[in-house]
Parts: sequence; C-alpha cells; structure tokens
Amino acid sequence: MSNPTLLSASLLTLIMFSSGCETAGPRTKEDATGGALLGALGGAIIGNNSGGGNGASGALVGAIAGGLIGGAIGNEADQQAANQREVTASRSYERETATTVILAEPPQPPAMPSEIIPRRPAAEAVWVSGYWIYNSNGRYEWAPGRWEIPPPHCRDFVPPHWARQGNGYVYMQGYWRL
Repeated sequence: MSNPTLLSASLLTLIMFSSGCETAGPRTKEDATGGALLGALGGAIIGNNSGGGNGASGALVGAIAGGLIGGAIGNEADQQAANQREVTASRSYERETATTVILAEPPQPPAMPSEIIPRRPAAEAVWVSGYWIYNSNGRYEWAPGRWEIPPPHCRDFVPPHWARQGNGYVYMQGYWRL
C-alpha cells in the first residue's frame, strides 16, 4: 500500500471511529474507539514483526477490524440497555394506569355493542376492540374499536378493567402490554 493511500485510509478510519453514528449509544462509540486503538496496536506489532516489517499497514488493518468488532459489541450493549429501559417504562406505566376510584364492588358496564371492523390501514396495525370507560361522573361511556399501531415491543392492548385492591376495586385505564 502506498504512503498517500495509507494516509488517506488512516484519516478516513480515524474520522469514522471518532465521530460514531448519530443514533449510536455511548457504548457503541466507546467500544469502537477502544477496539480500533487495540486493533491498531496489535496490527502494528504483527505487521512490524512479519517478514515485510510494515507496521503501518498492520496498524490500519487492525484499527479497522478492531473498530468494527468493538462497535458491534458496544452496539449490542446499547440495544440491551434501551430494551431494559422500555420494559421498565412499560411496567411503570402499567402501575400508573390505576385511578383513584375505589369501590366496594365495581358497577356492571352495559352490554357490548356490535362492531364492524374496517380494513386494516397498515400491516403493523392491531385491532383494539371497543370497550366501556368508567368516567369521572361515575358512568360508563363507550370507546369504539379502532386500528392502532402499538408502541415498540408491545404486543397487545389491555382494555380498562376493575382490579381488586385491598378490600375494594380500583379502576385501571387501558394500556399496551409487552
């Protein structure tokens, strides 16, 4: 590899690993940079000790390989952290759906009206059947069924319902479940 080509490739590699992706998390960038540095060091030693004695080419190859591997490992760690935050947020949201309405016995909602399900608007849309909402006036009001695109990693919608709490029942708002 010629010196201008080696210099250009080294500069490109340095820019690529120091900037990182805009959406990459901190572990992706840190591990890519660390992998590139370790790879460059190892590549330089191997390149210098090989028959050709070209430490610069070995350092470049090692930096690229180390940066890609380190970035992949860091990206996996960032994805796992993001997924854990979503699970925690979902569980927290589920707890927050309880309202302050506590009754000894929940009132029976009216009969469910029949629904006509329209054509699915998008492949990822999920049908949320209609349900009765217990409002602040102590009455039920109907929420008609609809197509919705669920939040990331959610599979199904849990409609509002009454849940036993202590000696009474608490009204739970509807929510998306993982």
